[in-house]
Amino acid sequence: MAEGINAEFEKLGMVAMIAALLIPGMVWVMKAKSTPAMLGRATLLSGVILATVKVEGSMDQSAAELIN
Repeated sequence: MAEGINAEFEKLGMVAMIAALLIPGMVWVMKAKSTPAMLGRATLLSGVILATVKVEGSMDQSAAELIN
């Protein structure tokens, strides 16, 4: 039971981390002066979020391997 709860907290942590990047990032994207600048910022923001999710996933996998 505790393992299931721990997994749920881990998923909530991932969602919170994405929200912490996405909300200020979207404000930054919307402040762009032109459409090309907005697209560039959106591309950069999505790359940062994807890289963060990938790093977090690999860290979770490494932690799981250490436990088992």
